[in-house]
Amino acid sequence: MSSSIETTIPIQAYDSDDSAGRIFRVARKLFAERGFAAVSMRDIASHADMSKANVFHHFKTKADLYKCVLTTCASEFDELLDQLENDTREMENVLEHLIHSRLKIQLQDRETGILFLRAILEYHDNMEYRIVSAIIRERFQRFIRLLDHLRKTKAVKESIDNRTLALLIFGSHHIYWLMHPHLSHDSYCLPVPDDFSKQVANILIDGIMTKKNQ
Repeated sequence: MSSSIETTIPIQAYDSDDSAGRIFRVARKLFAERGFAAVSMRDIASHADMSKANVFHHFKTKADLYKCVLTTCASEFDELLDQLENDTREMENVLEHLIHSRLKIQLQDRETGILFLRAILEYHDNMEYRIVSAIIRERFQRFIRLLDHLRKTKAVKESIDNRTLALLIFGSHHIYWLMHPHLSHDSYCLPVPDDFSKQVANILIDGIMTKKNQ
């Protein structure tokens, strides 16, 4: 597997109608709809209305393009972690901001969520799965390091495992993202994202803090 695509390009860079922007948008859409294996560089070139040679000019292999799409789509979460790693507020405030902003990112870009979810659920020990796994592991490790840092600012119960806390946060986001289209217009409608984020943060804070620090 080629590893020549190492940098993450801000997703805003692909808003333009130049060749790279068109390739990126088409590739993200097709990978989300079909998965890595079912999309060819010829498909991407055809949907982007350009030659296959032009696609290969920007990306040497399909794996390079797939990795670039995923890392670029994850860049907003990277930027959020960069911001929070330097946040000096109380743990409660940082955690609430983290939960709110992470959910907002996920709801704003449903295509990216589908892209990652497809690769996770359609498990095969193949190139697609290994690329996605590496990207997820790296972000999860960064998230754990952030929680490690936040714990130093407040007394957290020793029994709380940061990996479990991280999964609770990610899990609440994914469930809300999955259920929101189905439970937004009836008697069982979900809270709006801001209220949901605040309630999740309050529940977590109440559960992880020692009594004397609540």
